[in-house]
Amino acid sequence: ETAIKRFDKPPKVGIDLGCSRGYAAFNRFGNYDHFERILGIDIDSDSLQIADKESEKYLANWTFKKTSLEEPEELAKAIGDFLEGYTEPVLVWSAFVFHFFKDPMSIFKALQKLLPVGSVIIIRTLDDLTPVFYPDPDDLLQRVKLSRHSKFSDAERYHARKLPFQFIESGLSNPEMISETVFSSNMNSEEKEIHRYVWFSFYEQLAVYQAGQIEDPREREKFLKEYAE
Repeated sequence: ETAIKRFDKPPKVGIDLGCSRGYAAFNRFGNYDHFERILGIDIDSDSLQIADKESEKYLANWTFKKTSLEEPEELAKAIGDFLEGYTEPVLVWSAFVFHFFKDPMSIFKALQKLLPVGSVIIIRTLDDLTPVFYPDPDDLLQRVKLSRHSKFSDAERYHARKLPFQFIESGLSNPEMISETVFSSNMNSEEKEIHRYVWFSFYEQLAVYQAGQIEDPREREKFLKEYAE
């Protein structure tokens, strides 16, 4: 709703970058009648098949396409084909994806060229849990800075902080940062457990998916061990 308020009139077209199984897209786009067409992009074929089947429950016209978000030309073709001839502003949504990219600016620049004037991009990322680093006897902050983008790790909390500057440098305009803090002090034990499950189950699924991309069994075992730690 924060993004929709940026439009002169409710957008009819939405794009989810890194849609996975579509759960965020269905929540963000599926519950609003003014969306007529939605494009979901992801690299995982199995997730897209699940999303495509789930989309039958919603009224809008859904399209799910396997595309690498880290290949600007491939991304440009997917979005360009979808938007061909469409000139009204669109809403682009991406959750917990951009801080894993090696070169987010290349994606921002591609979007800047592709999207109709007046479009809005909303990126949900992380800059959380920083207080757990202090005191830092294991030099965790330094390990975070040295972590690879392609590896599931606490690196996201370091790399996510670069995104606002990369957004501006890529030529996109009118950035706005919105912070959301969830306080658990006023939650009962059941609410806390639900909140904990939602977050940790998401990261567990992500880690299992990333481990599946590692061909060497020994490297895969090492990766999962590091994740568990």
